[in-house]
Amino acid sequence: VAMSAFRTSSVLRMAARVPGIKFPTRRLPDGTRVSDLPAAEAKAFMENVAAASGAQGARTSYGFAVSRPRPPPIPYPRPDPPRATLSELEMETVMLGGARD
Repeated sequence: VAMSAFRTSSVLRMAARVPGIKFPTRRLPDGTRVSDLPAAEAKAFMENVAAASGAQGARTSYGFAVSRPRPPPIPYPRPDPPRATLSELEMETVMLGGARD
């Protein structure tokens, strides 16, 4: 079955895309979880993975996160919004349930 030119180009475009996010290795090739290894073995494994990949992605994403400005923290508990005081006429209107003279 022949694909249309549009379909062929979209398939090729999707195949050429490279994800911009990289996750650390969670499992060894034999299926063992890295978190189940003793600390020294896990550290050695992660260093080997970082050396093999050049650790380029980790440094780039870290530098990007650090270089972005962060907004100031919101104080907790948050202060109440400023409230306007009601005039005597408005208070009377509220007390009468909206009925005015």
